[in-house]
Amino acid sequence: MHAGLPLRSIIPTIDAPVLTVLAGTTGPLSGRRIAALAGASHPAVGAVLARLTEAGIVTATPQGPSVLYVANRDHLAWPAIDTLTRLRGAALDLMRDSIGSWPIAPRTALLFGSFARADGDDSSDIDLLLVQPIVPSGAGAAQGWQQRWEQRWEHQVVELQERVQRATGNHVQVLDEDLGKLRRRVQAADPILDSWRADCLVLAGSATLDEVLLEAVAEERV
Repeated sequence: MHAGLPLRSIIPTIDAPVLTVLAGTTGPLSGRRIAALAGASHPAVGAVLARLTEAGIVTATPQGPSVLYVANRDHLAWPAIDTLTRLRGAALDLMRDSIGSWPIAPRTALLFGSFARADGDDSSDIDLLLVQPIVPSGAGAAQGWQQRWEQRWEHQVVELQERVQRATGNHVQVLDEDLGKLRRRVQAADPILDSWRADCLVLAGSATLDEVLLEAVAEERV
């Protein structure tokens, strides 16, 4: 999936940014304004708008020396077009719902990198940070409990990874961290911490990134 312009994964032409611009507003726009928002030349966008108008997907209204364009949301094709322009949001909902249903909830789950910034393309990874919950004191006393806990956690992480990859077509890179791993990153001033802080989106969990980093450092002092 193209994170910044999902429609481009289906329509690799200039039609994709033009339709995305039109889907993002209910107000009429001039061809020149659409071209600016789509990041394309005015003549090229004009040709696309003329074709879409002829197909009835776009409505064109003369206004003085200009022509104003608006999406025809009554067209039978429009629901499909609108859905395709919103695929990134659907992918975020899928991740939130999947993690929210886990029997072992993460301390926090974050999306970072190009998919979080909405500037990745079809070849970009979807980068996830999953922070394992703090195991209750004495919970590991039962025989085999720790092993079963680890197996359940790993199963749900792998299931998420596979499900998101099938749904988007993007490779999913998961950083599965506990407080010990996070503490070592903080101590080493790992540059990835800046990336997490700069563009992370919280998907699930009861703690923010800064809270779990503080917990990781504080755990060593206990």
